[in-house]
Amino acid sequence: KSIADNTGMELTILRLSNPFGIHQLTSHSAGLIGAILRNVKNNKVTTLHYNGQQIRDYFNVDLLSDIVLKISSCYGKSPRLLNISSGIGLSANQVCHIISTYLKTDIAIAKQIESHDQINRSVLDPSKAQRWMGIKCYDHNIESWLNRVGFKKTYRCLIK
Repeated sequence: KSIADNTGMELTILRLSNPFGIHQLTSHSAGLIGAILRNVKNNKVTTLHYNGQQIRDYFNVDLLSDIVLKISSCYGKSPRLLNISSGIGLSANQVCHIISTYLKTDIAIAKQIESHDQINRSVLDPSKAQRWMGIKCYDHNIESWLNRVGFKKTYRCLIK
């Protein structure tokens, strides 16, 4: 922000919640959705911290692509800060249930209860991005995306 202010450069800060999508890497441990899919594929147990009750906001990466394209085409007119999210909070338990339903299989889960401080809920408010883009960010949540794209296609793409 300081460089942009001093140089007159256009700057938009994008605050991302938890993106997921077709090209998500499942080979590393980043992201709950990728970890669940990798573990299902490899018949491994998915460990859910804080008893699976932490609430996070997940959004399809297609939303981010749309916003970046609009920012690049609106030089000088884009907001300084946008929250990119679905605005819908889901617990890790709920995410497992949604994926289990679409895969039509049980997911092996181990729950851990940690005793140190935790952030129980982290859900961003996407209303500014919604107004600026003229879209409904909640249409980019896990369930609507799976319904729209079809999970078999999604699963095949994610586990490559």
